[in-house]
Amino acid sequence: MAILSIKLNIPDEILKQYEERGNLEKVLSQQLASTIAFTSEKPIYVNDTQRKRLERLFGRNFKDADDLVHLMEKYVTARIGEVDVTLSPALLIRLKTRCFGKPFEQFLAERAVVGLEEYVGMR
Repeated sequence: MAILSIKLNIPDEILKQYEERGNLEKVLSQQLASTIAFTSEKPIYVNDTQRKRLERLFGRNFKDADDLVHLMEKYVTARIGEVDVTLSPALLIRLKTRCFGKPFEQFLAERAVVGLEEYVGMR
């Protein structure tokens, strides 16, 4: 581990927030270590309140961003035979309003078959 002595220009209001977390050197060191992988052009940060809302919506906890993305992919993907088809959230919402008491999975399977039969001229 390297020990560095550097000068930083940090606005007072930001410095105060870090100092409120504890020893400034320790807090900054932990913050730098925990965010080293945050190199995206458009990173998305989910605070604890937002994470809890997402966990309530999905009915499960998330251990990391990959876990959240995987579950979201699962919610917008329909499996037809051996093929995974990604459906837009807008399409899923509209489809769910049209299943009229049938289980959504059954409705989706029936509509897929009907649509494909119409496409190849069997209906």
